[in-house]
Amino acid sequence: MRFALLSVLLLVGCPNAGVPGDDDDSPTPEPAPAALPSDQPGPYAVGATTIEGLDPDRGKWMVMEVWYPAAPAPDATFEPYPDLNLASDAYRDPAWDLRGAPYPVVAFSHGFGGIRFQSTYLTTWLASHGFVVIAPDHENNTLLDLNINLAAQVASQRPKDVSAAVDIVASQLEDELDLSGGYAVTGHSFGAWTSLVVGGGLIDLDELVAFCEENDARGCSLFNVEDAAALQDISGAAPDPRARVAVTLSPGLTYSFGADGSGLANNVPTLVQAGTRDSDLPYDSEMRPVFEALPDTARMLTLQDAAHFGFSNLCTSVPVGEECSGNEAGYMDIERVHELSKVTATAWIRSHLLGETVEDVFLDAAWVDTEGDATWE
Repeated sequence: MRFALLSVLLLVGCPNAGVPGDDDDSPTPEPAPAALPSDQPGPYAVGATTIEGLDPDRGKWMVMEVWYPAAPAPDATFEPYPDLNLASDAYRDPAWDLRGAPYPVVAFSHGFGGIRFQSTYLTTWLASHGFVVIAPDHENNTLLDLNINLAAQVASQRPKDVSAAVDIVASQLEDELDLSGGYAVTGHSFGAWTSLVVGGGLIDLDELVAFCEENDARGCSLFNVEDAAALQDISGAAPDPRARVAVTLSPGLTYSFGADGSGLANNVPTLVQAGTRDSDLPYDSEMRPVFEALPDTARMLTLQDAAHFGFSNLCTSVPVGEECSGNEAGYMDIERVHELSKVTATAWIRSHLLGETVEDVFLDAAWVDTEGDATWE
């Protein structure tokens, strides 16, 4: 939740890209490439584009980043993401590779003061494996427009932002997306909380207030529990029945779902990924209670000595804390965090959204515990 410190990033131009593939969106004649295991890059090149649209229910204009299987020109090169000097790791607006279309969908929710392309280590990996990943900016809660005084109102809007983003992109890409089996939802930090709500979490305002009267937890100031009007807005945050599986990166704020987290009892199969040295959402008091409140379909990946920003690409662009130094400072190296996170997340989604049980090999302690730096339960 220290994303606001990143405002020192250099701003660059902000092209407003349209729907990709407008020039040539006819299906390619070849069959879809064979699937590859989740611990290898997928068979597709990855394109990224910015899509904008109106959520008619709220009259809210939204901006989304979309990653997708692409067919770039032979001389195409990676281009930076708009607005920030984050590393380039996808082609900008290439034609679609439609051999495997329509593609299943994953929605991603960024962290507090983050931005839609903050965790491209995961979003590009998923796209290479044949997913379309949709990541909205959460208004008043991004690196570029953060207003900490509106955190409670933002919390009330975040889950709807996710479902509306899926609707808006689907309306523009009807032939490219397959939502017949629902979609997967994932997110980091405040985005992980958002994913918990989208995936079935029910908020209990009375118990949240009672808990915060006796505890000085992270979420108590975040939700602004002393502002009754702002707090009441949060009661409108609701699940999306189309969400079928979730991956939460550094989650917390269990007490917003009831003092014992009982509002999470009926959530979709959820993978919790957590680092033991997270100082933003401490492992024992914030992340582990999430896992313990979820139903038996949940699993937890614990990364020894990983911290909060390991589940993003921000450390690789701008050092935001000691944790970005990795082993030199006693933390898990960011590349190792990314490897464990993206492989298990991809396998989890492929298993629970697509029914690909062959991926279960990457959801087993025998694979996770290879280097003795992670546990699986």
